[in-house]
Amino acid sequence: FQGMGAGKALIRKFLKDIAGEGHQDAWIETHQRNQGGIRLYRRTGFAIDHEKLHFSKGLNRYVPIARMRQALS
Repeated sequence: FQGMGAGKALIRKFLKDIAGEGHQDAWIETHQRNQGGIRLYRRTGFAIDHEKLHFSKGLNRYVPIARMRQALS
């Protein structure tokens, strides 16, 4: 379903629900090399506001994370 709008529709639904609960912004974290995900999130209004190294217990190593944020109206 990649490229057919399913991801964009889901994110927009989640954003509407989050805003409906009174939140002022939304954020999501992804691996910095997840270019497909980052592109999708940017298309739905997110922008990278922070990058960090996060220790993954499952991988037993640090992974580079991009946190993306969007102000909700």
